[in-house]
Amino acid sequence: MVTLTSEQFDHAIRVISVLCLVMGMVGALLMQLLQGLAIGLITKVTYFIDRKHRIDMSRKRAARWRSLGERFVGVADRMDLRHEAKEYAKTAVVDQLPLVCRGKYPEHDFQAVVRGDEVYHAACTQCGQDPYP
Repeated sequence: MVTLTSEQFDHAIRVISVLCLVMGMVGALLMQLLQGLAIGLITKVTYFIDRKHRIDMSRKRAARWRSLGERFVGVADRMDLRHEAKEYAKTAVVDQLPLVCRGKYPEHDFQAVVRGDEVYHAACTQCGQDPYP
């Protein structure tokens, strides 16, 4: 059996209390890091799942708009088939007239313009008329 003097006992209590405080802070810091990593990982995975869903829904909307003959087509991303969208834009129908200077100049046509995720019409390449007065 070991007998401690009062100074040794006070020193042992101080060392144990400091170790408990330091280990508690280190443990709390590690838990915060672990929680942050877990939340970040879950957020990233959820973002990718949601992004895929949003792109799929955007493509479905674009296909539906093309089939309904809307004036512009929302394209899901820049790599989508822009050529087909441009061809669609050139053959769209506005007020029951082909989109060729609204029927005034049948030899002129509108140039389709793609900006970002939208395909829409610019002015006529010959007369400069806006297709939507």
